This record gives sequence, structure tokens and C-alpha cells, in this order.
Amino acid sequence: MFTYNHESFIEEAFHGILKQKTQYSFKLIAGDDHSTDNTPLIGVKYQSKFPDLIDFVSNPQNLGMELNGLKTIRRALATGARYIAFCEGDDYWSDERKLQKQVDFLNGHSNINVCSTQFSIFNQLDETMVKDTLLERVGSQLVRIDGAYIFTLEDSFKYWLTKTVTSMVRSEGLKMNLLEQFEGFRDVHIYATILKDATGAVLEDYTSVYRVHTGGVWSLLGSQKRLMEAYHVHLQLEEMFKTSDALKRRLTNMLDRIIQ
Repeated sequence: MFTYNHESFIEEAFHGILKQKTQYSFKLIAGDDHSTDNTPLIGVKYQSKFPDLIDFVSNPQNLGMELNGLKTIRRALATGARYIAFCEGDDYWSDERKLQKQVDFLNGHSNINVCSTQFSIFNQLDETMVKDTLLERVGSQLVRIDGAYIFTLEDSFKYWLTKTVTSMVRSEGLKMNLLEQFEGFRDVHIYATILKDATGAVLEDYTSVYRVHTGGVWSLLGSQKRLMEAYHVHLQLEEMFKTSDALKRRLTNMLDRIIQ
């Protein structure tokens, strides 16, 4: 879990994780990036209450989203976990069998290294909840295996099939040496480097909730700033994936929108 100034939301994120029903043990590795609100106090309180389930660390100084993310992933890898699932402190898991469903699927499909699911979007401003409909729109263009939609690296550049709050990856597929080379590391780098040598799957289940609110790191950026940031993030992938037509089209589309 990556968190920063999420005092209003992090308890719901903790509850979504703690209520998971699995046939195996799991642990929450949380990295707080020196929040200035009560997030660290809440994290310590939950760690004291669930010491075997929660490992909460607050950085002594603000590292920034990139370094805090990499540091937290390294801590998760150090546990020896076979799989790593992601959740930011302002989002939450709504399905108590989310982890079990993903582990079951990955255990049965050794060639798949990323498993995501469908999700809902909660708008904090007007308190509305809507289901994301991407699979409804593009599912017919993807191969289906055992009830899941299979996607490749090219597919991931065409459609955003790996919402972070829904995703689980094989630890062995994480390429930390590559991720640490990116300037402005983002989740898209995680999935692109993993899918370079493997495939991914989207389960049909709605297991998670992505929260939109004015205090979100991404939300605080204006629309043009978000577009510029996304362009820069994807531009870094161009050298690694020169032959990707889908990435070229995405970059061209982004640049056209920036220029307009």
C-alpha cells in the first residue's frame, strides 16, 4: 500500500484488506510518505492492533511518489511473497475474496504474470458509485480463457486494463533493476516491464473501488498537467518498446491533445 495524507480514507482501505478470506497467509506492507495529517497515527494504531498482518512504515521525510513506491515494493519483495497486490490508501477492496480469486487464477495459469479485475469508481464529491465499463466495450477484442480476458503488452498500451487497486502480480515478474531506471516511476512501468515477457488477465469480477476526490495526488494536477505527465511517463517506455505500434499511437494521440 502506498499512502500520503489519506486520513479520511485509509481505515476503509485497511478494512478492505483485513476482511480478505484466503486459504493462505498474507501481510499488508504499507509505505506512508511522511504524511502531514493523521495518516501515520492511524497506521500505527492498526499495526498495534494487527501486528501479524500489518507492517506500516512512515518515511522520516517525504520521498515523493516514485521513491516511496519503489521502497514499498522492495519491502514487499523482501518478505518472500509469491504474489504482490497493490492498493493506494485512498482506494479500497470491496470483495472479501479478491485475493483468493486472483491467486487461484494465477496458480492455474503459469504463463500469466499480471491479474487485474473490474472495478467501480466512487466520486467523493457527489457520493456516486458507477461501474467501469471498459471490458464491456473492448472485451470482444480480447481472448477469453476460463472466464478471464487475456491481454498482451500491445493490448495494455491500447486499453487501461491494469487499474492499480485491482492488480496482482507475480513477484518473480517484477524487474526492479528496470523500474529503478525510470525517471518519474509510475504503475504503467510495472505492468509494461512485466508484460514484456508474459501476458496478463482481467477477471470479470468487480472487486475494488477507485476513489475520485480533490485531495488525490493525481486529482490535484490540472487536466493539461495530467496529460503532460502521462506523455512523459509513456515517452520513457518508447526506447524499451520501439516496435510497439500501440505505444506509438498512444504517444501520438497524447501529443496531439497537448498541442491543441
